[in-house]
Amino acid sequence: MSYRVIKTIKGRQYIYEQSTFRVAGIVKTKSTYVGPLDPLNSTAHSDELHSTQLSHSDILRCLNTSIFQDFVNAPVSGRYPVALAPKHFQTELPHTRREIFLSAETQRKILKKHPEITIDDFVKLQDRLEKASIYPDDKYERHRILLAYEDGWWRLVIKSTGKGELYLQTYHRSNSRQMKKIKGRN
Repeated sequence: MSYRVIKTIKGRQYIYEQSTFRVAGIVKTKSTYVGPLDPLNSTAHSDELHSTQLSHSDILRCLNTSIFQDFVNAPVSGRYPVALAPKHFQTELPHTRREIFLSAETQRKILKKHPEITIDDFVKLQDRLEKASIYPDDKYERHRILLAYEDGWWRLVIKSTGKGELYLQTYHRSNSRQMKKIKGRN
């Protein structure tokens, strides 16, 4: 049986497909390189960019690394995968990749406006996306507002780029008055 692992080499993260087997009673591991964790920050050819499909467990492992903690607390540049688009999301906002990325620019905005958002909130992001109701954004055609209730209301905004990639634009707690306002518009 094979499984994916994320290895950190010289501060960058890469995905490997691994399988274990026995040879004369000794456990051996075979690792096959899949690609960089974040293909846009690599020098890979464009045909390799779409071959790196992450699973939910891959993303959870990434979110529990010190590299992600550094990214959340002091984002400098780049992007980080934080969730996968729920299956029902394809009809709402067409995309070619399932990963939802968080850019350093957006994380700086979240840190400034919503410093209460923690690493644990990013770990819970996937569950909140699965439970969320989806609404169109009146201002932007490629954006969708997601409202989720888990220990209070959460407001998320996901955008789709022209290349079909998904980015988290907004992520914070909200209140029932704001939720009614968004629901009432649609």
